[in-house]
Amino acid sequence: MTFPGFGVKTEQDFDRALQVVQDNDPYGHLRSIHNFGTFYDHNKPTVTHASIQKVTAVEAAGRAVLYRDVYRKPIVSDEVKYEGDIPERWGSISAEEMVHHFWQGAVAGAYVSHGATYAHPDDILWWAEGGVLHGESPARIRFLKDVLETAPSGGWALLRMSRTPTTLRVRGLTTSSRTSGVQRPRSGDSPSPS
Repeated sequence: MTFPGFGVKTEQDFDRALQVVQDNDPYGHLRSIHNFGTFYDHNKPTVTHASIQKVTAVEAAGRAVLYRDVYRKPIVSDEVKYEGDIPERWGSISAEEMVHHFWQGAVAGAYVSHGATYAHPDDILWWAEGGVLHGESPARIRFLKDVLETAPSGGWALLRMSRTPTTLRVRGLTTSSRTSGVQRPRSGDSPSPS
């Protein structure tokens, strides 16, 4: 595997790095390898979560579930494109599309990272330099966070995984990756996850 700025690294190099961090980190920080073209084996015990740089995981309903099924660990969908206005296709999505990625990740039980790439007179891109976010998606993502945090007692429950659309239920309301909408349960449906 070749990584810009780091040269060629073997899987054994990453295995060793993860083991060294795990053995010497008294705080138990999270550990993963952010893929760059090639996927690292996130099933290894030194990896705490799968860092997936693949926008397709959150562009359509249910795809992130496949990663959860394979790795059986938390999934972080990193770099799912960026809200912005630069010419590159990965840096020019709308706030609505960025937030859609977050909703798809939430329905699949995954985490999604945010970034912004608005052109700046001083050639500063937030995803590389930090600073002030320009754009509409942070407030919209905050709304999603509020929805998730204020769910009724018991919160969100994943009802199905693997080969079937993911379904979430929150006290009397159900949302499915198949229908992409919220539905009232049918008469006789159990209010608790099955």
